[in-house]
Order: sequence, then C-alpha cells, then structure tokens
Amino acid sequence: MVNPRIVAIFGATGTQGSAVIDGLLQDGTFSVRAITRNPEGSAAKALQDRGVEVVKGDLEEPASLIPALEGSECVYAVTLPYFNKTSEYEMGKNVVDASKAVGVKFFVWSSLPSASKLSKGKYTQVHHFDQKAAVDGYLATSGVPFATVQTGYYLENAWRLKNLIKTESGYEMRVAVFPPNVPQVFTWVAKDLGPAVTALMTQYNTRPEDIMSQNFVVATARISYQQLADTYSKGLGVPVKLVSLPTTGRQPVDDMLKMESEFGIFNEVQTFPDPKLVKLGVRLEPFENFTEVVKTRL
Repeated sequence: MVNPRIVAIFGATGTQGSAVIDGLLQDGTFSVRAITRNPEGSAAKALQDRGVEVVKGDLEEPASLIPALEGSECVYAVTLPYFNKTSEYEMGKNVVDASKAVGVKFFVWSSLPSASKLSKGKYTQVHHFDQKAAVDGYLATSGVPFATVQTGYYLENAWRLKNLIKTESGYEMRVAVFPPNVPQVFTWVAKDLGPAVTALMTQYNTRPEDIMSQNFVVATARISYQQLADTYSKGLGVPVKLVSLPTTGRQPVDDMLKMESEFGIFNEVQTFPDPKLVKLGVRLEPFENFTEVVKTRL
C-alpha cells in the first residue's frame, strides 16, 4: 500500500537530494516523489527502481510546479548556481509560491548565509550565498510553514572536485584559496543530511517549537584543512600532503572561500553537531569515519 504522506524532493539526483531521499526511504514514514526536468533519464529510472515516484517539474517554469507538487505534505528544495537562466532567488520563490498554492504543510529550504551581510559588504559577488539567503526572507513572509538547513564544505569534494589525489607515496589534498590552518566547516552530505531532514519532517507537527522557522546547520566538524589532512593520513596509513592553490578558477567561489576564512561561517553554532539537531535525536557520523569511504572511492 502506498503511503499517502508524500515528500517532494527537488534536486533529487544531486548530492543533497540523493542524501535526503536515502534518509526518507530508510525511515519509511513518507512516500518520496522526485521532481526532475528529465523524468526519462537514467538517474530518474534508477530512482523509480527504488520505489520513488518521479514526476516532471522545472524550477525555471512556474507553471510546471503546481501539478508536480499536488498532494505533497512536505517539500525539500535546493537550487544550484551557474547552470540556469533564472536566478536562484527566482527559482526559490517559484517553488515557495507553488508550495503555498497546493497547501504544503512543511517546507525545508536548503539555504546559506548572506555573504554580503556576513562580510559587512566586502564580498558582494558570492551570489549562490546571497540569493539563497534572500529566499529565507521570502519564506518568512510567505505563510508557508518552513525550516532551513545549511551545509558546510562537502567532504565528498574529495572526489567530486578532485580535492584529494592519489600519488605514488600517498595522497595530495589540494586546497584553493583557503589557508591551511584556519578552521572550515565540513559536512558529510551522504551520511548526515538525510537523517537531519528526516527528523525535521517526521517531527515538524509534534515539535513545532523546536523546528518551525528555525535554521539547522548540518555539519560534522569545524577543523582546519591541515587537521583534515592529518586525519586522512592517520586513517589511510600513508602521507597526505596539503597543497595550496591560488584559485578555483571561479571568482565567486574564490570570494566565498576568502569570505569564509576571514569572517568565519555558522558562527552562531559553537559546537558540532548543531545542538538543535541533537535535541531532535539526530546522530551525525563522526568525520573521522569518512576515511573509510575515501579508501573505496580513490
């Protein structure tokens, strides 16, 4: 029997969406609906094989969103920068409006803090931060019940962006712009985002005072890249050499990393995991265990 409680997921085939789907499927409270531009693609077919409903919808086409969301109790939405004609703010606004129109009861938005505000106007071109943050404000006045989640630097970038490269003697960790001994906030997306979002969606109606209109930072540690390299070296049993690079090749990303290293990020969270998630019973995976994944991926 199909569970009538539906969670609609945007970005279902991406790193975040996949993690959220994994968490929801493991929990079993909800049926999962993946909303994608290409429901006929191989990634969509793989989701269908796992029991996920796949429907067509495009954040850049508002008219497509209402039929895609119809019947959904909850929504998880994430937008990606650089690859769209429409701004992330407009895409976020589109899905908020559609969610309101169909009566979604709880909306989880994957956000980031405003780089312009955090840097006191020094860095104003980190659009993927500022536009996501602008959606927060729109959500707050929309009337749609919501919470936001924020993630740090993905540990999965070890292979996604080839930050970690195998060498004859061990590994090189290539870090652009960010100083090696300044703390950074790291997220193990595949392990931690799913349980965090699942906890919000399964408890939003029983613990609204702990969830509604709140922001949750899903991160496993605040450590330096040198500490991360040392952790990898210990776990892998081989040297991991930190190599500093002058640029990522994308000015907004360079500015993001400069902003984070100069001003810090998620400064309101003193210890990780975020105590607000711990209060909801969420247990995040220790970042030290990520070394075991590295062994299988690189």
